[in-house]
Amino acid sequence: GTGGMGEQDGMEGVDEQDEPQGVGEQGGIAGADEAAIDLCDMRHLPRSKFWGPRWKELSQRLENHGCERVRDAAVMPKSTPGVSEKNLCLNAFLHLMASFGIIYHCGADGEATEFAEGERVLEDPRKAKLQRVGETVDFAFGKWRGFRIHSGQGLRFRQALASLCQVELRDVGDYPAHQLGFSEKDFKNQIRDNFGRAPDKSMWSRFGFSPCPGDRHNAWSMALEGEEGWFCVHPYTVEYPLGGAGGAHE
Repeated sequence: GTGGMGEQDGMEGVDEQDEPQGVGEQGGIAGADEAAIDLCDMRHLPRSKFWGPRWKELSQRLENHGCERVRDAAVMPKSTPGVSEKNLCLNAFLHLMASFGIIYHCGADGEATEFAEGERVLEDPRKAKLQRVGETVDFAFGKWRGFRIHSGQGLRFRQALASLCQVELRDVGDYPAHQLGFSEKDFKNQIRDNFGRAPDKSMWSRFGFSPCPGDRHNAWSMALEGEEGWFCVHPYTVEYPLGGAGGAHE
């Protein structure tokens, strides 16, 4: 629906000459960058740990997007266990961020690579791998192998992510510096837990990235800034079948 859009009425006449003066609510981001944040902004919905309402809305917003990868992500099917609404949201979000030039797909070395070797990804291929004990998994949900935030785009990425996750992003100085404007709880839940890895039985419930290079203090922060770090996948072998003992909880 179009509910909640009223506050944007009358904004069409604002042009860029008004922009450099100061920093607006969203950090003074103009044009396309503001659209990137608006498209994934879920703060008008009742705040909830459940991602179903957010996935429904994000899917509808993006199903006719100009970028094919974003459209494919927006209609990717859910299946439980294995393909959660949270990971579907994060997958579409990452493709949206890539379409706006905020992030790019990369390999374990942080160098730019073509996503999925140029193939379309219409469903999550990780689920099938997680169903087979002994299988090596070398990509995250949706076939992501890694991503890196373009230089200078860290704040835009964090603003968009906070709006999707329905949390507040504050000035970096408001919290310990490594949290980059997120509260301690939000940094753990929305960054490390959502994008990270889990013990084998519930690996499917997380997106599946590790921060790189991972041997450094505050590796997650460095990946989230993008200047010296990135997100990648450390391959692992499946020891318990998806949906096996203890594996079917969402």
